[in-house]
Amino acid sequence: MDKEGTHGQDDLKIKVFRPNGTHLEDINIDKEDPLDTQYTLSNGIILSLGEGDLLTTDSFSLTFTETIGSSVDPDKPFNGTGNDNPRLESGRSVNDGSFSINGTSIDVNASDSINTVLERINQSDAGVTATFDAATETVLLTQETPGSASGINLANDTSGFLAAVKLDQAIPTPGEDSETEKPLAEVASFSSVQSGTITVNSVAFNIDVNTDSLTDVLDRISASSADVSASFNSSSQQVTLNSENPDSQLALASGGTNFFSALGISDGTYNSLNDLIQAEGINVINAPDLTVEYAKTFSTDSSDQEVETTSVTAADRKMLGSLVNIIASSMNALFDDSSLTSSSTAKTEGTRNSIRSAISTAFDSEGPQYDTDFGIHFDFQKTEKGVFNYSQADQLRFETALTTPEGEAGVRNALFGNESNGLFNQLHSALTTAIPDLSSNAEATGLFLDIIV
Repeated sequence: MDKEGTHGQDDLKIKVFRPNGTHLEDINIDKEDPLDTQYTLSNGIILSLGEGDLLTTDSFSLTFTETIGSSVDPDKPFNGTGNDNPRLESGRSVNDGSFSINGTSIDVNASDSINTVLERINQSDAGVTATFDAATETVLLTQETPGSASGINLANDTSGFLAAVKLDQAIPTPGEDSETEKPLAEVASFSSVQSGTITVNSVAFNIDVNTDSLTDVLDRISASSADVSASFNSSSQQVTLNSENPDSQLALASGGTNFFSALGISDGTYNSLNDLIQAEGINVINAPDLTVEYAKTFSTDSSDQEVETTSVTAADRKMLGSLVNIIASSMNALFDDSSLTSSSTAKTEGTRNSIRSAISTAFDSEGPQYDTDFGIHFDFQKTEKGVFNYSQADQLRFETALTTPEGEAGVRNALFGNESNGLFNQLHSALTTAIPDLSSNAEATGLFLDIIV
């Protein structure tokens, strides 16, 4: 003590020293301080004094032990002791028993560990994935079925496991429905769609925008007698309608619902590609033949005519857009080594060179990249997306260009030319010459209707 006296009557001073004997700090106690006043040292130690006298000769020492919280060990058995203790929260224990998840019973043994039980959950039919997060020391249960309709129901715990890992108090977070699973009225892309009836190949389908999702409508079409399969590709955001019979037409009518229009599909009757292809697939050899053949119905020359409206019908626009898609797929397959079965690399490369030359001639350019204003692009350097760049957005742009007289004339001149100097004429000539040198065809591709949502 540095200043003696009676606590509560006199000013006091206590000198505090470190374990090595060096001075740490002083505690000054005012005589006015209440007897239960706490004094906190710089190292976090808290000191308080009761009634009594302090003498300058008084001294005392304190021994401290540091207590560090221990983390849960998910690999130690519930009944482990000593170093094998799983270190559950005080008062928590797990014994032999079971609990249920979504009606599926999960057995628990006292000799199990947290990870053992979680693995048992993952191997069960509960439809749930169970994981342990070491950072937060929490067990996470994730519903394997996406969407808000499915939940996780925990019940009938006789083992104490749910309480031990605090799942008995967990607040579930519902999943979210994808845009294709939500009612049409809740999706911005379908804000223009009204409840009513659509028809596919004369088969009627009722639509309620407040309850039906895109998936509901497509599933009903596929399961019907319309003889059409309807699907949605989540990665490409693409709806596809395929006629089950390659020789049949596809007749679509929105009936005032605006459903097909919201998908970017025009009402009407679409002729089967087999009317022109005479086969279920198109390959790199005969695709240009097909397009040139179809060009005969595509206004061979109107350069000397003054037209106010385009002569290309909605069905023709869709048909030609689809044919360009087939050409693009075929050309890309030819430039993809993995798609070829030809044993002659030199001959294949010779055909590729012929195509490069044909495209260069059509565009009157010697560069590796060629572009149009209506969605057709070539790039012989960056081939990640294929040398013939023609995405779904490009196809829509291509078909849109055919809705105006100026666009129709530009597409016709670029693709077919006035004196056989158009792009597809050049490709047709190059591939016709190359046919004897190709020992095999690229993978067959085909398309009926392909639209971006």
